[in-house]
Amino acid sequence: MDIQWVLTDKKNQIYLSQDIVTNFSSKEKIEIQFGQWKCEVSVELNADLPINTIAISKDIMERYNIPMELPYEIVIDNNTIKIGPVIGIMISYKRFFNQERIGRTIDYKNIKGLLFVCRLKDINLEEKTINGYYYNPSGKTQKTQWLEGTFPFPDVIYNRRKKLPVELYNRLTQHDVEVFNSHYLNKWQQFEVFSENPNLESFLPKTTKLSKSSLIKMLENYNEIYVKPTTRANGEGIRVIEKKENGYSLKENDSSSQSFFNVNSLYKALKRKNYVLQQSVAYKTENRNVDFRVVLQKDATKQWNSPGFTCKVSNENSIITNFHNRYTMLSGLEALTSIYHLSPEQAKEKEKEMVQLCESLAETIEEKGVHLGDVAFDIIVDSNLKLWVLEIQIRYRAFRKREIDAELYYKSMVTPLYYAKALAGF
Repeated sequence: MDIQWVLTDKKNQIYLSQDIVTNFSSKEKIEIQFGQWKCEVSVELNADLPINTIAISKDIMERYNIPMELPYEIVIDNNTIKIGPVIGIMISYKRFFNQERIGRTIDYKNIKGLLFVCRLKDINLEEKTINGYYYNPSGKTQKTQWLEGTFPFPDVIYNRRKKLPVELYNRLTQHDVEVFNSHYLNKWQQFEVFSENPNLESFLPKTTKLSKSSLIKMLENYNEIYVKPTTRANGEGIRVIEKKENGYSLKENDSSSQSFFNVNSLYKALKRKNYVLQQSVAYKTENRNVDFRVVLQKDATKQWNSPGFTCKVSNENSIITNFHNRYTMLSGLEALTSIYHLSPEQAKEKEKEMVQLCESLAETIEEKGVHLGDVAFDIIVDSNLKLWVLEIQIRYRAFRKREIDAELYYKSMVTPLYYAKALAGF
């Protein structure tokens, strides 16, 4: 269906081609919707319009700062004409324009509509508007491709922030805005949720909140324990305790270490609020830690789908595999064949097992009322090929094009927008 923007002396006026008029039960007044903005408009038949065409007076769009140069789709539902999709990505501008700007628009020609980025502080709940930058496909530079504007509340917000305030989430959903990746769960909250599902228990390393008594108990049962802050990301604050013949070693993520002769002195060095202790299930090759990142995204069918998975290999002697402590990144299948020596068929089966596990994890979280759409899971495959779940990353760092294969990069970037489009009703 095509849109024409026309100048007219009549306010709130639209014109329909003959074939479209027959879709409406009431032909004098109908509702036009753009995102969550709605307006009652007068309708006239225009026999001169090409088939399957709607002409909308420019004054309607100009009053609400709705860009007219974009390719939109139209959905007719009863007496409502819906124009869109209108999709907002909530993210810091620095992160988006440095890391995601190009990837998110690779397939815009099929997504279409108003795609904009915004920050938390750009939302005006009273006016029901959001300031931000929208994608202009005809622009040739970043400055002309991303134009500043003020927009109505969108159909969908794709949250790329770590945490969305509960009050804001509630207000947005009250206005019928769909928000996915809506809530943040820290490491302890994740463990609690996963532990409630008996089918997941065997995949979870033993985890407990840090206290002196829990430290003593964990050291009685395990030779190596990870100490992790519940809320910090990117490997910050993670340490490893190793039992030694004459005491304990506490290793930092920069590979430095301290020695302690008893639990009391060790606990004093560890004592922090909001930390957990976790059984080490680390797998090493050539003194480098190895783990997998499995991406799970909902697609245009609103079903979970995995575009692929990667393997992260740490620097030598590093206790974590995050970006700053990484030696290399391999495709998941390549790692399973080269590091674990699986056949290609066995590797594909192990990938299938990982994806099924991750779907169960995601569904368990969604049962708590959290709307997910784009997540990643950090998984360890141990020497017995057993899977262990480290955590879910609800706001994971987007892949850089040069570090993964083209297909995974493409799918990981565009699939959440196809999901957003489907949520919007297009």
